[in-house]
Amino acid sequence: MENKAVHIILKGRVQGVGFRFFASRKAMQHKLTGYVKNDYNGSVEVWAEGPENMLKSFIQEVQKGPSGAFVEDAEIDNGVKTKGYRSFDIKF
Repeated sequence: MENKAVHIILKGRVQGVGFRFFASRKAMQHKLTGYVKNDYNGSVEVWAEGPENMLKSFIQEVQKGPSGAFVEDAEIDNGVKTKGYRSFDIKF
């Protein structure tokens, strides 16, 4: 099965609530690769690659976030090409 990629920008109360760890754990559960990082403007950026059905489930989960988070907006770009990540990393 061909891997797909998604780029997500999450806005709201998404920093300081364990969001990166949450996204990393969910990505690993779904066997996805890519990264998650905090952006300087207060948002969280996620790049994820994997089977389309796993990506869909992952997107639903990160749009909710961990308890304590409040996602006000999620910009989701499904039209990106895979980059061939080998793991899912938390970037600092």
